[in-house]
Amino acid sequence: MSEHIWLALIAYIDPSAGSLVLQIILGGLAGLAVAARLLWHRVITRVRGTTSGEVPPPADELESAPVDDAR
Repeated sequence: MSEHIWLALIAYIDPSAGSLVLQIILGGLAGLAVAARLLWHRVITRVRGTTSGEVPPPADELESAPVDDAR
């Protein structure tokens, strides 16, 4: 009978411990979402061949852009 009591005590999760477990799970999911977004951004920038602040000009503006010789 004493084994049954110990199993019942070990299996019990009070509300504060339950909310802690829930916060750990939600925090882990949020961390995974941020990591996935950063990884996706890295993949996209490598495929496009640009840096994060650089925006490539449209192809039609490359040929018709005026040359500035004043530099």
